[in-house]
Amino acid sequence: MAHTGKGKIARFFAFVVGGAVGAVGGLLLAPRAGQETRERLKERAEEMMEEGREKYGDQFDRVRGMATERGMELRGRIEEARERLVTGVESASQTVREKINAAAEEAEQAVSTAEQKTKEVTEKPAKKPAVKPAETPVETSAEAPAEKPVEVPAEKPEEKEEESK
Repeated sequence: MAHTGKGKIARFFAFVVGGAVGAVGGLLLAPRAGQETRERLKERAEEMMEEGREKYGDQFDRVRGMATERGMELRGRIEEARERLVTGVESASQTVREKINAAAEEAEQAVSTAEQKTKEVTEKPAKKPAVKPAETPVETSAEAPAEKPVEVPAEKPEEKEEESK
């Protein structure tokens, strides 16, 4: 196989391009000096710390916002419950007042009715008996039989001892 001039040029050109790419790659990937490597690591660590602080601050603000929001919701619920409780107590108080007033009115009405009935009974003249009782002579105190004295039995000493115990 014979090599022509064009083929040799193409091969040479490919060899030069490959060498250039290899040299650039070698320079980019070659290890750095110790001082330069430490500086680069320090810079990268500082960048990562700053990113960490930012993320921490963002998360802290987010959590604080959520806590504030939940606190406001809780306050709202507590206020609603307090209002319902106050309304319930006021309603119960009103019901009790109404029942007390109704009972007082009923009591006043009962007293008034009782006073009216008492007044009617005391002001009515006594009815005369429809039948006349048989006439009996009225006994005078002089004619009345003498009353017998009442005898009180004497207590036995045994009964006194039992009572004192």
